Amino acid sequence: MILVGFAFLNLFLKNYSYSSIGFTYFVIVISIQMYLLWGGLWDAVSQLDFSKIKIRYEKIADGLFCATAVLISFGAMLGKATKFQIIINCIIEVAFYAVNKFINI
Repeated sequence: MILVGFAFLNLFLKNYSYSSIGFTYFVIVISIQMYLLWGGLWDAVSQLDFSKIKIRYEKIADGLFCATAVLISFGAMLGKATKFQIIINCIIEVAFYAVNKFINI
């Protein structure tokens, strides 16, 4: 749903139709990877074990939820921001998502 739904949701924009699909997949991939890093960091902080970042299926599923939050804000920036600005927004938003999840859980 995340990969197909959000990609084709932005397809209705006439000027950015096919680039929106590519940008959506790009943002999803970057968001999941960054969440694995940031979420792993905060798991290590909570357990005081900095030897490894453990990647589990639950962490990847949490990364998909994080990518959903990033894609919602990406929809507002579509056509106005460059690729670099989208990457920076993605990294910052994922970092705050991971901190927020760590604090609340």
